[in-house]
Amino acid sequence: MVAALAETSRAKQEGTPLSRPKKPRGGRREGAGRPPLGAVSLTRTIWVRLTEEQYGTFQRIGGANALRAWLDSQDEPPSSQSPISPIGASGRP
Repeated sequence: MVAALAETSRAKQEGTPLSRPKKPRGGRREGAGRPPLGAVSLTRTIWVRLTEEQYGTFQRIGGANALRAWLDSQDEPPSSQSPISPIGASGRP
């Protein structure tokens, strides 16, 4: 036991490592993160609040993959005729 302590003390004084050097962890690095789902990486995240019934329907039709496919199939309407209005733009006084 005394010999092991002496060796540890000597190694510390000499600056020699007793174990393997630590590899860097975390942070931004090549190849890190979730792989893309196709040729184009997904860069935008949206949050949508649904009722339990709507959520069940969303899951039954295929979830996020079905939503992406539906969005890709839609023609872009002219900006003045958008079928969806932003929150608070109901036109009520």
